Amino acid sequence: MATTYYIWKWAKNDLPGKPSDIVARLCSGELPPTLQPFSPADTLGRLDDVADQRRTEMSDMFIETKEPVGGRTAFICVCDHAQKSEWLRDKLLGAVWPDGLTLYDESANRLEGLPKLNVVELPDHGKQLVDVERADIPALLATLSDSPYLNAFACYDRHGNMFQLWAEGERFAVEWQVVPARNFRLHQIWVAGRLEQAKRRTRLGSRPDLFNNEILGMADAQRLWEAFLGSAERPDDYLWRDITHDLPKEGNPPREHHQTKVERPPP
Repeated sequence: MATTYYIWKWAKNDLPGKPSDIVARLCSGELPPTLQPFSPADTLGRLDDVADQRRTEMSDMFIETKEPVGGRTAFICVCDHAQKSEWLRDKLLGAVWPDGLTLYDESANRLEGLPKLNVVELPDHGKQLVDVERADIPALLATLSDSPYLNAFACYDRHGNMFQLWAEGERFAVEWQVVPARNFRLHQIWVAGRLEQAKRRTRLGSRPDLFNNEILGMADAQRLWEAFLGSAERPDDYLWRDITHDLPKEGNPPREHHQTKVERPPP
């Protein structure tokens, strides 16, 4: 079954962007106000490299660009006729990421990145919510806390930053990741805690890597998520423990710290 991807650039406004609606309008010849034309030259060069690598796997990848006007285009369409490939998805995402473009898997109705405003990955594999608003948060937290097992949501913003929320019943833990300039070599991630001295290790479900002040209530979880949606600035009335180097991933290059001074409360 063929897989079709669309690549576009979000306009600099706060209009929401439902990917399936955008594709429908693009296919009818319109440019939705949530998008802006972009220069495709550098991206097409990287996509050509991916296509060459794809041919070594005995598969062809077809790239179509809407006729550029003044060197700018509304979208790029990529079609691959081989079986769906995680390798290809990652390569395509890597090809569009440096230019701040968005990759949408039209065949699966799945936004791979970047979102217009934000995207929430739900626990059920492959399910997403696009452009979540503050008013949606209480219902999402209730859904998360209703699970009898450790569960999590991950919310990504338009810059690739991530807010991850873990829950077991009404006990929550919050992780906040910053990716400066969409550069994962500068990735940094913190876990939130209340402004009190951490006295002992504790666990949340199968996670043994937390301190007791890092187990939060629903009100804290909601406030922090709202802050992330609002500005992606970590509120300074929480204690932020840097866990970047506690989460090594096999095969990834060593990460550098994005130097941000974090004020600690006096003991």
